[in-house]
Amino acid sequence: MDEATSHRVKLLRFPLILLVLYIHCYLAPVRLGSSTVAVAPAMWLITLQAAWSNGFARTAVPLFFLMSGYLYFVGFDGSFAAYRTKTVRRIGTLLIPLLFWNLLIIALFALGQSLPATAGYFNADNGPMLALTPFGFVDTLIGITHFPLAYQFWFIRDLMVIAVFALPLHWLLKRTGPTIPTLLLVWWLFHPLHMPFLTVPSLEATTYFTIGAWLAMTARPMFPPVVWLRWLAPLYLTLLASDVAIRTFTGRQPLFSITILVGIVFVLALTGLVRAGSRMSRALATLSLASFFVFAAHEPLMTLCRKLIYRALPASQATIFTAYALLPLVLAGALTLVYFGLRRIVPRFTAIISGGR
Repeated sequence: MDEATSHRVKLLRFPLILLVLYIHCYLAPVRLGSSTVAVAPAMWLITLQAAWSNGFARTAVPLFFLMSGYLYFVGFDGSFAAYRTKTVRRIGTLLIPLLFWNLLIIALFALGQSLPATAGYFNADNGPMLALTPFGFVDTLIGITHFPLAYQFWFIRDLMVIAVFALPLHWLLKRTGPTIPTLLLVWWLFHPLHMPFLTVPSLEATTYFTIGAWLAMTARPMFPPVVWLRWLAPLYLTLLASDVAIRTFTGRQPLFSITILVGIVFVLALTGLVRAGSRMSRALATLSLASFFVFAAHEPLMTLCRKLIYRALPASQATIFTAYALLPLVLAGALTLVYFGLRRIVPRFTAIISGGR
């Protein structure tokens, strides 16, 4: 991978993680034990969330899969030796962090649910942790029939599953060219069918990982030229505004997928505005080191923080907006500081739980 592409990938990592936090920061309601704290958000708040969390931020997850596919297949020759090397490496970068963080969260939930004073803050859809069956425990740990307990790790789970099929994927792409990525993209855009066998990995994960793999195999650039912004910016903003209006007032979303697709290209082009070696470039490159840790640790911590906010403050429009707007920023900043503190004190341990980062 050339230096320019590597630089632009680093620029994206932390901002995209921040967008993921906004996707996970809901307006309301909040469950506190058997009760629910709820207040109907004002229309402007609903529109804000539709435009930001369920609009622009929705580019983050497919972009991560796109970059993962590209990074896996760049320089990959399709040999079993290269596949074995990459597979062994992903035990450390993906599997070990998934197991560590979910085991930690299961232990915290088991403790929190066993104490009357804290039980209301540790609701889990799959019931008490101490009552899990052996299969239920494994299911909660890695997510077989549903998300893992730390639900953001569905991304890591899907990525591991896709990586298992890297060899046949390489073989198919080498012989069919852009056919498979194109068909998957059309399927994802219009969802004509919902095949159960593509639930894990998800259709979105499969589509964008495959597109990234094809771009790498054919030596095509992942990042469009910055001059595309002249037409991408007005096109994307028009699509986003139209999509938000349709979803808000009709409940339908005919433009949702195409808006995400154009937004992905728009975000990739935006990275060209950040000059290599600039202060912003250096800051984003440094923050990128903490991106996996922030991703791994933000849930269920953010949900717990929302519950504490709603417990301490009256449920109002101001409370909803404050929690929604500021909590992801504050939490990402705090976790970044924790990451760099741990990196200084216990660097080896921090690298292990952060996938070697």
